[in-house]
Amino acid sequence: MTLEELDRDLVFAFLDELEEKRNNSITTRNARLAAIRSFFRRRLPPTRRSSALPNAC
Repeated sequence: MTLEELDRDLVFAFLDELEEKRNNSITTRNARLAAIRSFFRRRLPPTRRSSALPNAC
């Protein structure tokens, strides 16, 4: 998988799987989302950041 393949829908599908199928808590989901957002802030150019980063749930 490349960085270009990651999008909002894929991230949310991953987070939903954590919560629903793996029975992780919402705290775990939010911690993963924070880590993903931090990663994107450092890797994406400023013009792509606002459209690529999912908002907190």
